[in-house]
Amino acid sequence: MQIATKRRTNLQGGYSFRYSPQWSVRQRAEITRVIGPGHGFVISFGPGPAGGLPVAFDDFAALVRETYQNVRVNEVAVECVSGYLSAKARGRGTNGQGTEFEFLAMIIKPSPGQAVGAFGAWRPEVTRFRLAVTEVIDSFQANSPSA
Repeated sequence: MQIATKRRTNLQGGYSFRYSPQWSVRQRAEITRVIGPGHGFVISFGPGPAGGLPVAFDDFAALVRETYQNVRVNEVAVECVSGYLSAKARGRGTNGQGTEFEFLAMIIKPSPGQAVGAFGAWRPEVTRFRLAVTEVIDSFQANSPSA
């Protein structure tokens, strides 16, 4: 059953994604955040690091490790999303309050000078949040560079 039924486009940020109309969506310029029921998960979208995909992914991973503690990337996949090269990572970490979380992240490179990224985190004990975040991240797309 599809949870994320509404498409949101951030023209300034250069991306779009699907989400549930029952979730909270906050947008400021090129950054968009989706907040699930009871703050059970948060997904952030925005511009990604510059450079080729390996450099952008390494910069992104470094930022996650600087922001959170005990970060472990368990799975990395390179794939094509709507014709653009992308990298997806799944892992775990601990936030500033000492709470463990799981995450799913994606970086898409629609052009050499542009990247967009998504980072979703949830409490590991709530399977439905993992499924919701995965569905939203899987719907994440970069807008055409000419758009």
